[in-house]
Amino acid sequence: MVLRTTDGEVMAKILLRRTAKTVELASFNPAHPNLVFPVDRIDWMARIVWASQ
Repeated sequence: MVLRTTDGEVMAKILLRRTAKTVELASFNPAHPNLVFPVDRIDWMARIVWASQ
C-alpha cells in the first residue's frame, strides 16, 4: 500500500492491521521496524493492485 501522512511523507508499506484509531504497517525491508500511525495522521492511503518492472 502507498500512503501519505499529513506531514507530506509518502511511503510504500505492507498493511498489517487497520483499526478505527490506528494503522499498523510493515516495511518491505525486514531491517526496519513496524510503524503504527493514528488514523488522523494519514492524509490518504491507496492499495497497490499491480506493479511491473
